[in-house]
Amino acid sequence: MATRDFEPPEHVGVDAFERRELILVLLQTLSSLGLQSAKEKLEQESGIILEIEPVKKLHRAMLSGEWDDVPRLFDQLGSEATPVARGFRLLAGEQKYTEELSRGDHSAALKTLREDLAPAAWDAASEARVHRLALLFLSPKEKLVWPALRDRRVKRSLGDEETILWRGPDGLQAARVAVWEQVQSLLPPSLVVPPHRLADLLTQALRYQEMHCLYHTDGQLQTRGHTTAHHAHAQGPALDARTPLSQFSLLHDHSCTQTSLPTKCVCRLEKHFDEVWFVSVSNSGKHIASSSKDKTLIVWDAEPPCGVAAVLIGHSEACSYLAWSPDDSYLASGSNDRTVRLWSPPSAQCVRVFAKHVESVTSVCWMDDEHFLSAGFDKVIYLWHVTGTEVHRWVFPSRIQDTGVTGGRWLLVVNADRNIKVIDLQTRKDVFALPESDPVTSICASRLSNQVLVNISAQAPVIRLWDLQERRVRQRYFGHLQGRFVVRSAFGGPQEQFVVSGSEDSQVYIWHRHFGSLLEVVGGHASTVNCVCWPHLGAGCRFLLSASDDHTLRVWAAPSDAAVQAMARDMEAREAQAREAETRTHEQAESHEAEEPPPVAEETRPAVDEQE
Repeated sequence: MATRDFEPPEHVGVDAFERRELILVLLQTLSSLGLQSAKEKLEQESGIILEIEPVKKLHRAMLSGEWDDVPRLFDQLGSEATPVARGFRLLAGEQKYTEELSRGDHSAALKTLREDLAPAAWDAASEARVHRLALLFLSPKEKLVWPALRDRRVKRSLGDEETILWRGPDGLQAARVAVWEQVQSLLPPSLVVPPHRLADLLTQALRYQEMHCLYHTDGQLQTRGHTTAHHAHAQGPALDARTPLSQFSLLHDHSCTQTSLPTKCVCRLEKHFDEVWFVSVSNSGKHIASSSKDKTLIVWDAEPPCGVAAVLIGHSEACSYLAWSPDDSYLASGSNDRTVRLWSPPSAQCVRVFAKHVESVTSVCWMDDEHFLSAGFDKVIYLWHVTGTEVHRWVFPSRIQDTGVTGGRWLLVVNADRNIKVIDLQTRKDVFALPESDPVTSICASRLSNQVLVNISAQAPVIRLWDLQERRVRQRYFGHLQGRFVVRSAFGGPQEQFVVSGSEDSQVYIWHRHFGSLLEVVGGHASTVNCVCWPHLGAGCRFLLSASDDHTLRVWAAPSDAAVQAMARDMEAREAQAREAETRTHEQAESHEAEEPPPVAEETRPAVDEQE
């Protein structure tokens, strides 16, 4: 579907790079690989050393724990290190203080806290950090955590509990190495090479290849226990599955085939009796929830063949919206019957009914595990507690079409005035508005970044990607059909690198999020596709879901996956058996009718004759 012109790679030699910097990176890499003889040989031949003498002395002192000498050695680095002096003293003092507490030397620790750490704080964040360190006096010795290892989220299992506690010489040495790496990051590159420089450069190169791969659907790259994010300001749940760097080759460029997109239908869900308007996957990825014009909600198992886990009955009109709470304890549903109902799947019992709206409820979204918002055509948004308490309400001058919450910080409101209002949920006041010139039918807020998809219904329908921080349109997506109905789009893929949308031509459209390229048009439904859902990796669901006016939901997966091929064969076998059973039933019914004699027609007379 999408094509890109072939551009031969630009080949450059090592002469294109500054010689000294290249050799320093190689020296650091050889040292990290344990090739000390090769490192020393390269230093000897090139005349360039990895660490100048003052840096080498500081490095040696920190690894050996000579903390009383560390400030003096740092001062010997000269004026280049002066701008980061406070940060350095905080890092070094933090490690010194924790080691003194671990030895039970509380008097020395108190002196370090007063004379080293307190003067090193320069803002509210660093003062709060020093305050947390002071609280360690109240902690038992066995509960101490090396601060540097805590920041790196290093974990070790102790008994039945997963903890980040490190004790003994191994933990102490690992903490000192971690502190030195933090100091390396602080110091200017003219003094010391940033830690893991070659690995970082290779990671950036692989990330660049991944971002420019149109069909990439694997997880996030991972290295040294850290991950590289698409967006520095990304907010949302942590990602569980990630693609290790070891799966990417350094000897050839990375590329994925088109078969990695979810274009193969592996399951058809046909329990609804009317148009299916909404579909959503639980945050754990274990369940799918769908709502329909038939007034019911169905909770399905997420793994094909997607059996029915619960049928939720209670609404008296069509159900238009669903939202799972962040911890999946609740499922909130909005309906044209002017109510919001709270459920706790897989139980089919309604937990609570919220009935303050006086017109159809158009949207429901969660703030946290205990608070959610509901909006409707009555121009009101309510902030609810799950106990039924109304916490706050906003009143608008026109009907509300849709809402969304991004990063737990901003509430996005679509009403009839063609502006998307952005409200700060902490202050509960308007912050700014995103102007649109055409009617907005729905929005979808990213769970990994401060961006939002906006569906525009116009003569030439378009989906716009707005960046809330930059307050501008980052990309536009064309090709689908939308006119009479509400058609919803969504972010898709493990890292939300795709945009998917339903369409009034009964198909599902998939674009590349960053480039806007139309990658695939997936057919299979018999009527308008109202809603799509392709959860990111953190949700634990690898399928694309679509809900349609043809009364069905479809589950799509990548045809290149062997397990997917088996699922598709199972589905085809089940459908073939169902068709055979239906054919036999039909033939038996026709045979039975042929054996029975035709009934004798009785004389009938119009009612007017009876009266005569």
